[in-house]
Amino acid sequence: MLHGLATCIRIICEECSTELRELMQTDDPVSIFLKELLQQMLQSATVICRGGATGSKCVTAVLLTMKSCFSEGVFTLDDESDALEEEEEESAWSEGPSVSTAACNIRHHARQLHEETCGIVRHMCSCGVSPERDVLLAAVEYLNTTLETNMVDSVSTHSAVSALLPHVLHCVHSQEEESTAVICLDFISNLAVGSAETLKGVAREAADALFCCAALSSSVLSNVSAEKAERFPSNESSVRPVAPKHKQFIDTTEYSDGDEITREHGGSGFCEANISDDESSESSTALRAALSRVLDTMSSTCPDELIVHLIPLITSALTRAASSAESL
Repeated sequence: MLHGLATCIRIICEECSTELRELMQTDDPVSIFLKELLQQMLQSATVICRGGATGSKCVTAVLLTMKSCFSEGVFTLDDESDALEEEEEESAWSEGPSVSTAACNIRHHARQLHEETCGIVRHMCSCGVSPERDVLLAAVEYLNTTLETNMVDSVSTHSAVSALLPHVLHCVHSQEEESTAVICLDFISNLAVGSAETLKGVAREAADALFCCAALSSSVLSNVSAEKAERFPSNESSVRPVAPKHKQFIDTTEYSDGDEITREHGGSGFCEANISDDESSESSTALRAALSRVLDTMSSTCPDELIVHLIPLITSALTRAASSAESL
């Protein structure tokens, strides 16, 4: 029931956002009902999280609904509205006290809903079990929406981000799917812009995750089995990066119909080499673009912390690569 309710509210917010915003500005009974419904929905999701259901589809649906509420402008978390509050109220009172009251109520309810949603994220991350992929991405998408506003300094936002960040870094490190890694990298980019201090606190873990993501996106030759590596030409090309989803310098005519080139990392399964080049190229491009944004942003907001931990990783990798090349 909760899953269906959350899905219905999300669809309404996405399809009727303009109408809902107008209702919110007048304290229409429908808007009051929506606020109460959202609060009940969040309370139910909190109970589920406290019960340890970190992979609940209901919690995922609730988080995505709250993300739509804010991204579609039904509620707003922009702190700049507080700076203009007095000016807005003066102009609103000239139109009538109900308009002014509605404006204040919208801000109040938005903050309440945001705090309760952040509470769900905290409970989800503190139960001792890593959140499953879908609910993790839903939380990341919600906080991405939050971080794009001026609510970064909110205590509830900070606590939710701090609780979620280790799980995000683990997700980037394992890189089960490139699309998942891209969403998580965007989250780290937003965090580096608005809350660099939080990121500095886990600089070592962040550098390790980013380096692993970069290494996996190029998939060095060492990830290929020794048996398959013997079939590559014994020249300069044999020590260059080999993307498992791309056909590079492999002569496919040397393989029988049953041959495959696969790799395994972190228990995430095997990637078949016969995936289309177009899909692979598009996914790889998105991942590298997201990775570049993270590195560019962190180079500006927390360069010292990034360099201190990232340079040794790069140096170590280059040393291993040089040793491997000499042994060939």
